[in-house]
Amino acid sequence: MFRQRLSGIILLILLINSSSFLFADIYEVEDGKFEFIGLDTWSPEELIDSIKAYSPPGKFHPCAAILINKMGFSDAACHSYLNEGQKYTIIKVIEKQHANNVQYLTENKDLMETEKEYLPIQEYVQNIFPFQMAIQAYPYYLRDADDTVNAFLQWSGLEENDVTPLFEFISEHNTRQDYRTAMKHLKFDGNTENQMSAMLLLMNFPKNDQTWKILLHYYRHPNTEMRMLTNLVFATLLKDDVPNINWRSEKNTIYYLLNGTNYFCYDNVLALLRKSKVNIGLIKRMLPDIKNPMISHLNVEYEPVKAEVILFLRYVSLLHDGTEAELEDWIRAY
Repeated sequence: MFRQRLSGIILLILLINSSSFLFADIYEVEDGKFEFIGLDTWSPEELIDSIKAYSPPGKFHPCAAILINKMGFSDAACHSYLNEGQKYTIIKVIEKQHANNVQYLTENKDLMETEKEYLPIQEYVQNIFPFQMAIQAYPYYLRDADDTVNAFLQWSGLEENDVTPLFEFISEHNTRQDYRTAMKHLKFDGNTENQMSAMLLLMNFPKNDQTWKILLHYYRHPNTEMRMLTNLVFATLLKDDVPNINWRSEKNTIYYLLNGTNYFCYDNVLALLRKSKVNIGLIKRMLPDIKNPMISHLNVEYEPVKAEVILFLRYVSLLHDGTEAELEDWIRAY
């Protein structure tokens, strides 16, 4: 490891190993810090310069769309946090030579007609973006936790009457038949509007194994908006208890999601597998292929980014009080 200090406000730390994919690279500027996961042939300076070239004039705007569509990465994710008053951004990329790690599902072209039962919420599913924060208030709406619901609405810039029709519709569709209809569209229908409506209804069924399996499956959906909604529902339900689940039927999905496909969901996938008590042997058999992203996350500087990786590795390794160094030694042995 070495440090190269640059004049003024920039500090570049390069962590060198036989494969830089295993380490996080840090780039620090006056108003914040950037950390990178997955850089191999690219240097942090090259990445920063390229992002600047594609950003609006006078702005530095790292986003997955630029990294994938303009810069040619196979997949990417950008997460921003506020850390002690400074902006912290972690940029995760999959370079082209690792493209086989990125496997999204193919588009289902078998389109069913829009489900008549779902027509009352079409205005929501056709423009879901303004409601993404508010959707996470749904479990609190069911508990009559008005203060928490109002907090979500305030963050969203919405009023209660903006979301009440949506929440009422979801809460009224909680029967077995509603679930069967939702799963029919999620499994066999290529109509995105039906899929999105059905995805919202899954919030009524968090105790069903199939709910979590279809959520995990949809993290690889080819449609970006569908993946965004999946993540909202996933993260909302993940805050509560999760049933124990036999994941053997989803081992291919787990393999690709833990190997870099849809890096936006990486922490949530680890948390779900841990909370649902995934079979440890199933994960151990994958470790030789999926360990590099875990080691990369384990080596980031910002603690919240690696917190879930630490919990997951403690669960899988049975080193329940394992330090970061002990966990890294354990996983490197595979």
